[in-house]
Amino acid sequence: MHIKFLGHGRGDARRAINYLLASHDHLGQPRARAGVRVLRGNPQLVAQVANSSNNAWRYSSAVVAWAPTDRPTAAQIEETLNGFANVAFAGLDESRFSWTAVQHIDDDGSTHIHIITARVDLETGLSYNPAPPGWESAYDPLRDSLNHKHSWARPDDPAHARTLQPGALASLPHRELKVVLHRLVTQQIEASLIVDRASLVNYLSQIGEITREADDYISVRPTGAERPVRLKGLFYERHFDPSHLAKADTASGERAPGDRGVDTEAAERARERLDAAIERRASYNQERYASRSHRADAASTRLVSDVDATAEPAQSTDPAEQSKADLADENPIADNIAGLLGGRAVDLDLATSGAIFSDDNDSKHAEREVLDHHQPGLDDLSITEQRTGAALPADPITEERKSNVRHFEAWRRGTTDRSRIRVGQRIRPKRMPVLSASRDVAVHRKRGDAVLSRAISRLANLYHALHRLRTRLRLLDDRARTILELRVGGAVDAVQRGHAAAAAAESAAVESSLQLGRANRQLERQAQRLEQNADRARGRLKMQRDDELRRFKTDINLVEFAQSCGYQVDRRESSRASVVMRSGDDKIVIATDQDGHGIYFSIRDDRDNGSIIDFVQRREHISLGQLRKRLRIWCPSSSTYQPRLAGATSKPQASTRDRQRVAVALAQASLASDGHPYLERERQIARTTLQDPRFASVVRIDARGNAIFPHRDADGFSGFEMKNADFTGFSAGGSKSLWMSANITVADKIVIVESAIDALSLSQMNPDEASAGFISVGGAMNDEQRELLRRLLTKVAERGAQILIGTDNDEPGHALAKQIHDLAPEGAAVGRLKPTAKDWNDELRGGRRMVKRQPR
Repeated sequence: MHIKFLGHGRGDARRAINYLLASHDHLGQPRARAGVRVLRGNPQLVAQVANSSNNAWRYSSAVVAWAPTDRPTAAQIEETLNGFANVAFAGLDESRFSWTAVQHIDDDGSTHIHIITARVDLETGLSYNPAPPGWESAYDPLRDSLNHKHSWARPDDPAHARTLQPGALASLPHRELKVVLHRLVTQQIEASLIVDRASLVNYLSQIGEITREADDYISVRPTGAERPVRLKGLFYERHFDPSHLAKADTASGERAPGDRGVDTEAAERARERLDAAIERRASYNQERYASRSHRADAASTRLVSDVDATAEPAQSTDPAEQSKADLADENPIADNIAGLLGGRAVDLDLATSGAIFSDDNDSKHAEREVLDHHQPGLDDLSITEQRTGAALPADPITEERKSNVRHFEAWRRGTTDRSRIRVGQRIRPKRMPVLSASRDVAVHRKRGDAVLSRAISRLANLYHALHRLRTRLRLLDDRARTILELRVGGAVDAVQRGHAAAAAAESAAVESSLQLGRANRQLERQAQRLEQNADRARGRLKMQRDDELRRFKTDINLVEFAQSCGYQVDRRESSRASVVMRSGDDKIVIATDQDGHGIYFSIRDDRDNGSIIDFVQRREHISLGQLRKRLRIWCPSSSTYQPRLAGATSKPQASTRDRQRVAVALAQASLASDGHPYLERERQIARTTLQDPRFASVVRIDARGNAIFPHRDADGFSGFEMKNADFTGFSAGGSKSLWMSANITVADKIVIVESAIDALSLSQMNPDEASAGFISVGGAMNDEQRELLRRLLTKVAERGAQILIGTDNDEPGHALAKQIHDLAPEGAAVGRLKPTAKDWNDELRGGRRMVKRQPR
């Protein structure tokens, strides 16, 4: 089992939740997901709470994954989630946080759980990160303790390391070459010829050139190979020791089954580290996220401590009273009250019987039995009379009882928190039951004892009611805060700027802790006013700032700005509608959208694209305010505009999305001048022909090994042909125009053929005519191609260049040759070339090199 936090949490939390609950996997395959189940929390509520935050990081995403062989039970999964919550919210109540856990079960039976946590403390409103920097020091002990306890697969077990990691392979021949090299290394290790990293590097250097060497991999280019092979795995780590291969499968490079027994000692050691980590996190969290309720508890604890310190219990020599006093020591509430009443142990069976907060019928009956025999006393006065100190009803009272009453009155008048006593009276708590005393103790009970017994009962009930009230107030306060945060999520900016309504909303939230119904109405009114004010403020600000951002995207030349950042224009791959630029390893394509916005696309990272706003933020990581200052000097409509750079490239002309995709795809393809397997092996095109300056920039190879032939029209790249063994295609969304060699504008002889491969074949068979230019129409022509070819032939004839038609030697080829001849201007020198075979590539592969010309 492994626990890992992912680098997500800055965007819309609903997208993360929708992904977890989606019926299909993230690859969009038609098969449905299996085993999707919500284990904890309400996912939609978590997304709503997270999106209400204005912090950059809104949520945290974690994954708990088990190996297919682990098969955790429901109880073990519950134990894992409880342990995760103990670490994530150490020292704090879990109810203060909004989080959810969603279980997925893969086709191979492996279980993994995605956990999304809103990064906010609902009680204090502060941002809370369950995985701060160095989070592994707290979560790894939890992982290790559970893995050792349940004998689950451990990610740090050396027995599970692969001797070879396959990686992302570009083609099958490359994969086969990697497997062959790994098999050779394995044989050397088994023969004890490779014993360490030095001997491994020495052996690989005999096979080819070592191009790169790191701590966990070695890259080698075998003799005759086109590109290096990266060997990564257990064998190729810097500190690899062959003696550790007792259980590794060195033949296939797959994981080896490690020991899976229960390790109690290791689990206990991991548990000790986990307890220490939780204690550290709890200490920090309790200090950082202390709420008003926690501070009130601390103050209450200090108050009880002060009362205990001032109480002086009296010494009694009566065995019965001493027995009651001993029992009173077991109950701190009765002990404090007895101390406040002068230390007299009166009716201690009320406080020490264990039923001080009981509501059973026997206790109520016992209370009635005592109250039926008492004389009028302090408790018979009304609440108003007690507060004003009215005299007791006329009745003979002994001096001892008067003393007890005075003690009680003095304690009551010295109460520091009188508002709580009034609340306690207002909620009318149930009278505390009184247990009947034994017959011997009842003989010594006096009238004053009954008064004090009732006082003790009322004080205990008051303490209980205050405790319940405080708990209820805290729950109401939490609920009111949550409601407030959800309702005014869009107005947090205005609140942070010190808006006057924020103070009123906070007051309404505090008041709602006492009366939730009234607070709800007030909160709704305040939220409406805040939302209205925030909407008006956002509207005014948006009108001002959106117009400036729009001008940045439209008026600034993104090509010129990129040049100021160190990017250089690649003229060979650029056109009027798209500009290719390079800076170190980064390669981008810049175009202009239909709305006039300058946009860019990164060739190395598909996620790196957008407007000039995205370009600056991805590379300079600055705030929006700093970005505005950065771009104002580049915007011609700004007062701080600075003149453009000398020699800067002009802004590309507007193009469609289809043309932009074609430009990006061509930029991602590599030049075929370094070799092309399909053209060289299948079509017998020599590498020297591919390296000819006329063809080096117009013949490319994509990631699948297809030969790419770009088509151009008056506006630039319009599409491209794709050729491979038993495959011919054209770019999706592209339009067919003309493929042309790089020297088409200066050549003194132009040859028009049906395909680019025919042009390469004809040029290779006639090396003496190295100055000839070539045009391919890609088969049958459409109307746009005819018009484009007509204009091009007119320009060729104007400069006196010769025109040769070299279409296929068949009926369609002859018909196409007539169409091309009709497009040539009147008086132009037009000739016809016919291959002896069907086409020029067939003639090349047949070994014929003679060209038969027939002037027309």
